[in-house]
Amino acid sequence: AFDGNYAVQPIFYGWSFTPQSQSVTVAGADLRVEPFLGSQLSQYTVDGYVYLSDGTTPVPNINVSLSGDVGWHYATTNSAGYYVMTDVYAGTYNAYPQSASYEFDPAELVVEINADTTLDPFLATAVPTHSVDGHIYEPDGITGVAGVLVTVYRYIPAGTTFEAITDADGYWVTPSVPVGFYTVLPEKQGYTFEPESIAIEVADADQTVDDFIGTALPHYVV
Repeated sequence: AFDGNYAVQPIFYGWSFTPQSQSVTVAGADLRVEPFLGSQLSQYTVDGYVYLSDGTTPVPNINVSLSGDVGWHYATTNSAGYYVMTDVYAGTYNAYPQSASYEFDPAELVVEINADTTLDPFLATAVPTHSVDGHIYEPDGITGVAGVLVTVYRYIPAGTTFEAITDADGYWVTPSVPVGFYTVLPEKQGYTFEPESIAIEVADADQTVDDFIGTALPHYVV
């Protein structure tokens, strides 16, 4: 290290250290820092349920995440709406469910884990859905381009993706898309598209996307 003032802090997943950090000054010579004392954190089980807003009907296939300074865990609810995470280190975490099809109450729980813990239930309310459709045409604006994979996606919640294939008229439709902001992306080998993608908001009605124009790339024998 160059001469100067520094903070030295050990970080190792699943451990705590005393002291948490040390301030040192390097001034023209090697320097040995005083020892840190490390203690491995205890591990616990965290579980809970996701129900519909009636508080009794289970909601399966919901991803529940547990995020904190000492680690990140996730689990998926089973047919009983139950999830469980094991080997969770002691610490403070944010617990939150994720789904494009539901809103949750509460949206997030802040929890202190220092023993096996069952979290309060998350209650889910279905988000309204609408269809999203459109056309992809040749440059003449009339002839449909068949066989184009159209993906309607958004990054949050992760994995929120809907797909459709254009028919002989270049028409595509994705039914039951939850409200939210999405990107629409066409793909077909040997074609370019204008525009490359379109951003949309699915709000309070079915959504028809502006037309894409697909242009076949020239191909040659090599």
